[in-house]
Amino acid sequence: MRAGRLKHVIAITRRVETIGEGGIASDTFTPIARLRAEIMSRDARAFIAEAGEQTEAAVVFRVRFRPGIEPGDFVTMDERDFTISELKEIVARRVLELRCTGDRA
Repeated sequence: MRAGRLKHVIAITRRVETIGEGGIASDTFTPIARLRAEIMSRDARAFIAEAGEQTEAAVVFRVRFRPGIEPGDFVTMDERDFTISELKEIVARRVLELRCTGDRA
């Protein structure tokens, strides 16, 4: 991986459910990492739903390997949020591909 291709800064966050006073549960987003990334592809996938077609954004980010990132975590870039749906090691423990879809729900 060439450092010059890592042009974008992304933040990885994880949803954590906390129980506050009175037993009320709430979701908070805990920062995991701030990384430089390369965008490999941007496309739109059409999903057929009962009401018709819906379009969901799909983005693949490539970053230097970092342990602790899991599917279900979130990527934030330029005030847009994506859910990590799949992880793929490209070079053993050197490069990690984050396959992300849609916006954070």
